[in-house]
Amino acid sequence: MLRDALKHPDFNRADLKATLTGEVEIQEGRTHSSDEIEASLDTDDSDSAGDE
Repeated sequence: MLRDALKHPDFNRADLKATLTGEVEIQEGRTHSSDEIEASLDTDDSDSAGDE
């Protein structure tokens, strides 16, 4: 962690807190797959393909 902070001086306390929160969520099994997230957002990639 300290090495990353030295390599990336923009890394601040809020970034550290977010990183550590993510680590705790992983350890406690509070993660979701991309399929679960897509289902919860009700996305359908086939409709948006080629719209631009």
